[in-house]
Parts: sequence; structure tokens; C-alpha cells
Amino acid sequence: MIFRADTKQIYVLTDDKKFKVYPDTWDESQPDLGSTTPVDGKYRPGRGFGKLWNANSDVKQGLGLALTPEQGLTARVSSDPNTVTLQADANYVFNKDGTWSIK
Repeated sequence: MIFRADTKQIYVLTDDKKFKVYPDTWDESQPDLGSTTPVDGKYRPGRGFGKLWNANSDVKQGLGLALTPEQGLTARVSSDPNTVTLQADANYVFNKDGTWSIK
């Protein structure tokens, strides 16, 4: 999952190289359902990720629990008519057809 603060959107990336974008509706007045202590070596997502993960069974079943705690990154965003690219620790390319890749 990738959070875009500039658009308040959550990108959910799956192993089959597809993605969906969801609005982030979480705010500070709501509970943070995440876990910083692993359960069986895995973590529950928190804040907006946790709200979406708990509310959407497709997201929950498609991703399962996190293997590492959440990490913050700063990314540069660029786009053209067919793609959105987030340049952070890698270049995440999101195509208009709902597929993603790392370049």
C-alpha cells in the first residue's frame, strides 16, 4: 500500500501487478488499528491503511498482514496521459490500464 498525501489516496498494489486507488477517509479523531508489535511475525496496517484494510474484504484478503511495519517515504510525482510515476526508493509506475511496475 502506498499513501499519497497530496491527493489523500491509497494505492493498493497486488502481486499480480494490478492496483486500485481508494480515497483515504481516516483522520486523527479515528482509532489507529495498526500494530507495532508483530503477531506471528506480521503486522496489522494502521491509520488510513488499517481503516481501508479492515473495511474492504478484497483488500484484506488480497494483501493479508504486513511483513514489516509501515515506513514513510517522500516521493516525487510525475504523470503523462497514460501513467503516474512515484519516484521514491524506486520508480513506481502506475498505468491507466490498472497495472503497475517498478523501473
